[in-house]
Amino acid sequence: MARLIFSGLAEGVDTPEQNIIPSKEGRAWESCMTIGDSCGWGYIKNNPNLKSTTQLIQYLVTAASGGGNYLLNVGLKPDGTIPAPLVKRLKEIGAWMKENKESIYGCGRASFGGGMVGLTTAKNDKVYLHTFRWPGEEICLAGV
Repeated sequence: MARLIFSGLAEGVDTPEQNIIPSKEGRAWESCMTIGDSCGWGYIKNNPNLKSTTQLIQYLVTAASGGGNYLLNVGLKPDGTIPAPLVKRLKEIGAWMKENKESIYGCGRASFGGGMVGLTTAKNDKVYLHTFRWPGEEICLAGV
């Protein structure tokens, strides 16, 4: 499902929920997604369907490579704390971001893709390849 939020601009912002669906180039968009399954945006006591850290990082990269923003919902417990399994994932994402933030913050679409191995992001004169599947000793990218 996608909705359009009007932000006082001539155009709005596309906000697909629970999916990463890049808008056409030049149009603002952000994907809104829960850390658990799609059955609720709030706290769910025993949600067995939490996304893995790897999945969450891949969604973040997918949003950045499509020129969008990734909004991750974390349901707080009734006492206002974040459940331990979610804290673990957030810390792991933070550690990944500490090492790879240059390839996400301020980046957008690259002029070529990552082929079968991953996705690309770009900023100024740099292109970053995010490899999701390492094929062996070398990677060959067409169109570079």
